[in-house]
Amino acid sequence: MKIIGRKIIHFDSISSTNDVLKEKALAGEHEGLVITAEEQTKGRGRGANCWLSMRGKGLYFSVLLRPQINARDVGIFSLFPSIALADAIAHQSETKATTKWPNDVFLTGKKVAGILGESSATSQKINFVIVGAGINILHEQKDFPPDFSDSACSIKSATGKTVDKFELLHEILFRMESIYSQINNFADWQHLITDEWMKRCLHLERKVIIKNNTFSKEGIFERISTTGEALIRTENGVLEKITVGNFSLRET
Repeated sequence: MKIIGRKIIHFDSISSTNDVLKEKALAGEHEGLVITAEEQTKGRGRGANCWLSMRGKGLYFSVLLRPQINARDVGIFSLFPSIALADAIAHQSETKATTKWPNDVFLTGKKVAGILGESSATSQKINFVIVGAGINILHEQKDFPPDFSDSACSIKSATGKTVDKFELLHEILFRMESIYSQINNFADWQHLITDEWMKRCLHLERKVIIKNNTFSKEGIFERISTTGEALIRTENGVLEKITVGNFSLRET
């Protein structure tokens, strides 16, 4: 039975699809609900970042999931939506899309989509996970703020193709459903996500810097672990594990 997207609620304008869906999750809404919006007035990225959510220019949506997984697996679980997004964007745009740790999707070397995952959990059990995504579809380069004009793109600005956002949404949900079914039915699903994510990784075996306000680590991005950590080989040969969190990653 189909789970993801069996119920879709579309808003014209909304503060944040994640925020509205979180309220519904806390009220006991069944998993699979999708909230979409023409625009977000307070679209959020990771950390304190905002997400440019211009009316009619992009696809903005959130999905409610209630996976039967251990709380320690939430890191690797949070990476699976980027696989679905990358493959759907690649198919619709006829251009290779890649993943960037932990939750971005790139097209022609620029960021085209971002994912914000939020969860509620006890020490052992996941109550729910909200997967929010923003995809730039029709933005022109002049639409992006100056600080992002060289690093961001839309499907149209990168490929010249005009993609129907609802077709893209339904393909993403279809691909998410397929992967989610495997997570629910295979004991070794963590290795599946690890392997599939790395096949699409933009910066695999490249020199990167991972940092936040208090931490910085430079080295070769070797792979991700089965718990979703970035494994970085530093110049002194040590393999450092970076847990999924509010980090930025860039190539050096």
